[in-house]
Amino acid sequence: QRQMCIRDRYMGILRTIKMEDSEIREQKQQFLREEILEGGYDPGEFQTFMENAREDGLNVDVWTIDEIKRKVNEFKRTHRPKTNLQRESSTGNVEDSNSNPVSPPNQSQEESEERKGDELMFQVEVPCKTLALTPLDQVVREVQIQILKFEKVAGGIFSSSYVCYVILTTPFNWMVKRRFSDFYLLRSTLIKLYPGINIPPIPPKKTGRGFEEPFLLKRQIFLERFLRSCVDSPIIRNSPQFFNFMSVSDESSWKRIKSEMERAVE
Repeated sequence: QRQMCIRDRYMGILRTIKMEDSEIREQKQQFLREEILEGGYDPGEFQTFMENAREDGLNVDVWTIDEIKRKVNEFKRTHRPKTNLQRESSTGNVEDSNSNPVSPPNQSQEESEERKGDELMFQVEVPCKTLALTPLDQVVREVQIQILKFEKVAGGIFSSSYVCYVILTTPFNWMVKRRFSDFYLLRSTLIKLYPGINIPPIPPKKTGRGFEEPFLLKRQIFLERFLRSCVDSPIIRNSPQFFNFMSVSDESSWKRIKSEMERAVE
């Protein structure tokens, strides 16, 4: 019994150390995101800079927070943020547009346009928005969706480790990798863009058990059910958001699509 108490105490100490390490790592990565990414600097140039500083420079755990701050200051002294150039060009455009001011319309023109607006107020036809059919709809009875496995992806200097799910859609043989946050974004976007449509549920966000295999296997099953339920809905399966989620494998294209979805739910 004494040995079990000692073991439990030892395991508790290990869990505490891991939690502290995770919090410190997140502080470092948050600092880098604020100073480099949000500051407008090129992340690729910064990664090269850190690699040149030491062989394992991209591993955020080998740096103390003070060392990272010193390196960021050194980087800023020799590199220029891209946002500065963008601000200069946009400022120049504003000056050019202001150099030729447009004279306001005279009173008679304003009155004429107002009368026309009143006359046409009840004559405007607004066409109903319709969804174009996607390939999923054309062979819906043959569509099979499987989440083949989950993969643990090691984090970099700006981000923590994460898990992605490998999704296969037949008969198209689409194979994509999506994070849980991608599923969450898809569902949030569908709820926002298609009010009144029943959007299937997904598992809630959990913290602390993100890399335990039994938890990931259970989540994989529920996410696969979510996707299959989406295919059963004619509106969801023909939505461009769901179609892109299932079919776009190119990473850069998917990042662009995610940005559009994030703007839609703002």
